[in-house]
Amino acid sequence: MIHEMIGELKVRFQHGCANDPEGYKARCGLLAEDMADAPPLLLRLAIAQWVRESPFLPTAADLTRIMREELERRDKAAAPAEPPPGYDWAASFCNLRNAALERLPTDERRGEWAVVNGEPKLVPFHRDPPPPPIDRIDPSQVEIRNRALRKYGATFRYDRNGRDFDLKPGEPDPTDPSSAEPL
Repeated sequence: MIHEMIGELKVRFQHGCANDPEGYKARCGLLAEDMADAPPLLLRLAIAQWVRESPFLPTAADLTRIMREELERRDKAAAPAEPPPGYDWAASFCNLRNAALERLPTDERRGEWAVVNGEPKLVPFHRDPPPPPIDRIDPSQVEIRNRALRKYGATFRYDRNGRDFDLKPGEPDPTDPSSAEPL
């Protein structure tokens, strides 16, 4: 196929070498040999462009330059467009994956996609709801709980009404019977 294309070039441009037909045939043969590994479709485009723009037989370098320019043009055309400002690729990825998970039955879903530290991660579902926060304990249990909290070094205690409060660093524990001012 390459030899056929170079043969067409030979026919188109032979008028310029009437005084040295053997040298012209040799140049065409070398051109065919030089272009033997070129992609045929790209070579056909390069030859067509050369024929339209130049009255002389091309060199391998001329055709290679045109093919390279064509490949660069195609690469630029195929390059993805820049995303709009504020586009979050990780959130978009998670939305697509979660939409695919929605098609599964609920009992087969094991998690959902979420953005964690800027990266999409598959996060497992927590099937059981978390226990409700303890709003208040029984006032009769305050002393027992505070004793256990002191023993294990917790940073909070319960007041007489059973509500929790945080201990302030550096201040004495107001629930400790050995402190000066008990609660």
